[in-house]
Amino acid sequence: MVSRALLSGRVLVVFLLLGLLVAAPARGQTPPLDEDLDGVADDVDECEETPPGDLIDATGCSLCPCEESVDEEPWASHDAYVRCVKVEAKRMRAARLLTRKAKRTALKRARRSTCGNEVLTRCCVYPDDYDVDAESVTGECRVMSVDACFDLSDRVDAEDTGPGSCNPNPCVYVF
Repeated sequence: MVSRALLSGRVLVVFLLLGLLVAAPARGQTPPLDEDLDGVADDVDECEETPPGDLIDATGCSLCPCEESVDEEPWASHDAYVRCVKVEAKRMRAARLLTRKAKRTALKRARRSTCGNEVLTRCCVYPDDYDVDAESVTGECRVMSVDACFDLSDRVDAEDTGPGSCNPNPCVYVF
C-alpha cells in the first residue's frame, strides 16, 4: 500500500514536470501585435487606429466612435454620444466584458470628451521650456472652442487635435 502510494506520487510528479516542459514554449511565445492597444490583434483588427479607451467590438472597432455615430451620421449632440457610451458600457458590463471600474471610467471619459459637440475641440498646449535633448515632449490637453485654441496658438505652442477625450492625454509630440 505504501509503495503504491509512493509510486502514484512519483507518477504525478513526472506528469506535472512533463506538463511544465510542454507549456514552457507557449509561455515564451510572442503575443500577437496590437499597435493601437485595443485588445484586438492587428491581424484581425478591422479598425487599426481605434482611439485609446474607446469601447470596442470583437473586430476592434469603436462601438461609439467620437467623430460620428455607428450609422456614420454626425452625433445629434454630446448627450447622444454619452447615451451611446452608457448603453454600450451597460451591455458590456452585463456580459461581464467590463469591470465596474472600467464602466465608470468609460462614462467619465465620454462625459469629459468633445464628442458630439462641434463647438469644442481638444487643444494641446506644449511647454516652451522643454528639454531639447528629449525624444518627445508632453503637452497639456485642454477642452476649449476651436477659436480659443487658434487664438492661443498665436501666444504659445498650441495645436488643435480635433474631437475626442483628453484621457488618456493625446498631447505627446515625438521629435
